[in-house]
Amino acid sequence: MQIALKDFLLKSEMTTLILIRHGETKDNAVGRYIGHTDPDLNPEGLRQAKALYARLSAMPVDHIYTSDLKRAVQTARGAFPHAPILEEPAFREMHFGVFEGLLYDELQERFSQEYQAWLTDPVIHYPPEGESLQGMKKRVLCKMAAILNEHAGASVAIVSHAGPIKIILLNALDYDLSKFWDVDQAHGTISIIKYDEKGRAHVAVRNDKTHLVKPGAMME
Repeated sequence: MQIALKDFLLKSEMTTLILIRHGETKDNAVGRYIGHTDPDLNPEGLRQAKALYARLSAMPVDHIYTSDLKRAVQTARGAFPHAPILEEPAFREMHFGVFEGLLYDELQERFSQEYQAWLTDPVIHYPPEGESLQGMKKRVLCKMAAILNEHAGASVAIVSHAGPIKIILLNALDYDLSKFWDVDQAHGTISIIKYDEKGRAHVAVRNDKTHLVKPGAMME
């Protein structure tokens, strides 16, 4: 399903969408699959949220939405401590079914065939008892289109997870879902998409982490 945003953006002004991946959790740090699993941010994730605040405080943001999972809500509150924030379950991470809570090595041991199929072709294959990419795409893009329609001409921030952000970026770039693994999204990073009055998307910033670099550290 390709969302044609020209059907939703009705004003003449440019609409800006700021996509923010949540900060790190202890489960992320050890390589654990957490889709709807709901851990808090770890100390590094809290630092990333503060860095986002320093980066975003100078940017005009009119409306803020977040996944309702704690790691996204905590990131949103850290990045926008003085602004109203709306929690939206449609921006949750993909549900990973039997993969939930398992380390990558455990997946190789317990669900080797299913895991390799998912890594090889995530469009056709998905975690047993979990959500498909097509299912996630439908819920994410339908809600995003409704939000952009409501706030056409404004600047909207969405704090979410790697999966939903990849879906939105693929749609903006007019790439097929088969490119899902090719889109990087690190914790605490920012991507920015600008939509014109005809719904045409321009990805202005993608997976930007410059604000996360610690003093004295080298960029990767």
